[in-house]
Amino acid sequence: MSEIEAIVASSDSFWEVGQYKRTVKRVEDGHKLCDELMKLIAERADIEKAYAKSLKAWAKKWNDSIGKGPEYGTMQASWMAFLHEADQRHDVQMSVRDKMMNEVYENVKKWQKEVYHKSVMGFKESKEFDELFKKAQKPWAKQYAKVDKAKKEYFLSCKNKKSAEIQENNAKSDQAVSQDQKAKLTDKVERLRKEVEANRQKYQHALDELNHVNPKYMEDMTDAFSRCQEFEEKRLCFSKETLTELSNVLNISADLRMPQIYRDLHSTIANADAGKDLKWWAKNNGTEMAMNWPQFEEYSEELKSITKKSKKGVGADAGDTVMLTSIQPASHDTRANDNWSTASRPNSEYRSVAAPVSASSYNPFDEDDEETPSNNGSNSHQQSRRSVSSQSKP
Repeated sequence: MSEIEAIVASSDSFWEVGQYKRTVKRVEDGHKLCDELMKLIAERADIEKAYAKSLKAWAKKWNDSIGKGPEYGTMQASWMAFLHEADQRHDVQMSVRDKMMNEVYENVKKWQKEVYHKSVMGFKESKEFDELFKKAQKPWAKQYAKVDKAKKEYFLSCKNKKSAEIQENNAKSDQAVSQDQKAKLTDKVERLRKEVEANRQKYQHALDELNHVNPKYMEDMTDAFSRCQEFEEKRLCFSKETLTELSNVLNISADLRMPQIYRDLHSTIANADAGKDLKWWAKNNGTEMAMNWPQFEEYSEELKSITKKSKKGVGADAGDTVMLTSIQPASHDTRANDNWSTASRPNSEYRSVAAPVSASSYNPFDEDDEETPSNNGSNSHQQSRRSVSSQSKP
């Protein structure tokens, strides 16, 4: 270890030997701060992206809910306006995220690569600044080491002289000490006094030499420090520009889309009209709906074909159905009726299927079965139909 390396600084002053290293370390810290700034931007960009995705999911969820819910009319449109606002805000927040990563983040990354140059032993800039400070401090540090050594020698000689004087005083009052020993102590004190004076002069001379190189030392150190300051100033100015740009990106109030988004939202809410919604409800669900009120209808002889599906049961086939295919006038021969009744049944036994009677399938013959006609032809025709009906019953 050299004399310079062995020097222990008495304070944290920049001018002390080796205390310039904090300034040199700013290069490494600056590179690290660029990493931290990029990390900060990336995390905030993730927050913006997550917020945008949450807005999108929220809008989708409530779009389905409101669309299927009971709200209606202009008030439903007011509800939906907030979902439209969320969709638009999603686009705004995603554009914020993209600008943060594609512009701000990338600018920091590019600047860091251009300014800081890594080497095997650290950063090239750190090595250059450290060499500047060492060159400026080395002459002064050598002289300072001489001063420190002279100071220690002077302090030691003073300590030894003081100890010898105490021994001499004690010996004078001690009868057991011979005169020869007392004389030796007196000589020792005198010799140490001379040594103290010599070391004092040596120490003072070293200080004078140190003070002589102080101006040059301060000039060289100031020059090296100024170069470090200039380098750091670039980082500070760039950081300010970056943070300003970041604040502009985050300031969505400056986005021209934002005023229009909320103008549309407020306009939709302002257009909500209770009277219009109530009128719509009355027309579609209330007293203003159309109604097919019952009216008197004349009896009509026109008949429609009737098809009855059989009930599935034990012993019932798909073909066990009864179909009315034609109507014979009452004046026809009963044989014709018999032929009609036998021709219309595919099997020897029949099973009828009860079907609900509606207004559209109204059969006037269902009531004729209950009445007693006055002419014989009609009776024979009804008997023929009754025979078919009775055979078709289970």
